[in-house]
Amino acid sequence: MTSLLLSDLDGTLRQTKSGKTFINDPTDQKIIDGVQENLASHYSHWKLIGITNQGGVPKYKSMEIAIAEQKYTLSLLPQLEAIYFCPGFQGDQYWKVDRNGVYCGERRYTNPKTQQPISFRKPGHGMLLAAIEDVGHYAEILYIGDRTEDEQAALAANVPFLWASQWLKSM
Repeated sequence: MTSLLLSDLDGTLRQTKSGKTFINDPTDQKIIDGVQENLASHYSHWKLIGITNQGGVPKYKSMEIAIAEQKYTLSLLPQLEAIYFCPGFQGDQYWKVDRNGVYCGERRYTNPKTQQPISFRKPGHGMLLAAIEDVGHYAEILYIGDRTEDEQAALAANVPFLWASQWLKSM
C-alpha cells in the first residue's frame, strides 16, 4: 500500500526564478533548493500530489497560462504525479493536471455538520478530499505547506500537517 504526500506548491516545492511573488509566465519557476534531495532520501516510495490555489485566474493570468504552469512544474519535478488547483476566488471548482491530460473536477463535497458546500480553495479542503479519493488506499498521509491556509485545509481534512520549513530541515 502506498503512502501519500500532499503538498502545497508555491513557497513549498517551487518558487519564481525572477523573484516575483507570483508565477505569471509558466517558465518563471524553479524547484526550491533541497526539495529534490528530501523527496529522494525520505519520500521515494510516496505518491506526491500538488495542491495549489491559483487566485490570479482570470484577473492576472489566463486559465491556459495556469494549466501551462502546472504542466511545467510536472516537467521540473518528475516525482510529482498530479497537481490539483483551484482557479480564482470562488472555490466551487478545481482542475487536475497530470501527465495524461487536464481534467475539470466534477465532484462536490458537503460539510456533514452544516450541510454547506466545502470549498476547493484553501483553507477549504475540497482539493485534498478529491486527491485522497482519487488515490484510494494509502498506508499513511501527510500534507506539507507554508501558509496558514494550508494548515487549516489539512486540519479540516483530518490530515497530519507539517510546515514546509520543518520539512526541508528534516533532510
